[in-house]
Amino acid sequence: MIKTMKNRVAIITGASSGIGKTTAIHFAQAGIKVGLIDIKEEDANAVKKEIEKIKVK
Repeated sequence: MIKTMKNRVAIITGASSGIGKTTAIHFAQAGIKVGLIDIKEEDANAVKKEIEKIKVK
């Protein structure tokens, strides 16, 4: 299913930790653009920086 999601956008809530963080990273690796939402802005920014390092094929 992930292959069919390439060039899509996903909004991830709770993106700074746990399932939300893992989902955001996994989706980004699959070429899905992700929007990160979390009450902990600093932690969400750390996830953003981690995602920005991912080289999408």
